[in-house]
Amino acid sequence: PQHHEITETEKFDPLFQTLFTHYARPKAWTIFDDTIPTLEKASKAARLAVVSNFDDRLIPILENLGLSNYFETIITSSTARARKPDPEIFRHALSHFGLPPDQVSHVGDCPKADLQGAQNYGIRAFLIDRPKNNLLDFLKFCGLTEI
Repeated sequence: PQHHEITETEKFDPLFQTLFTHYARPKAWTIFDDTIPTLEKASKAARLAVVSNFDDRLIPILENLGLSNYFETIITSSTARARKPDPEIFRHALSHFGLPPDQVSHVGDCPKADLQGAQNYGIRAFLIDRPKNNLLDFLKFCGLTEI
């Protein structure tokens, strides 16, 4: 019999498919305690969007977690055809709202994609760095604590 050596691709593909499918399920995700209170307050004072490097699986995930109704739009890298920190994904979001960068605030957890990406486009940005800070600190950053 001929010996068949398993390639890296043959090892990786089943694992990738399993993980890809797992993270499409809402049960694979948890919501931080500050998420709902932050979205409740922010949605009363501002128009909200998700700008994410995730793919289109994000939309049903947010729907099933009960979060999508807080957002006017959900922009993924696949719909914008750009990934943060590319300015195109931020431009795509701002075109939806018809707002200039200096009228918008962005929060995210990646120094390069979220903080630098937004700042490079002229958007005020807040880096979430748990446990040092949380989304309620982002509300303070935006001046939305008195809601």
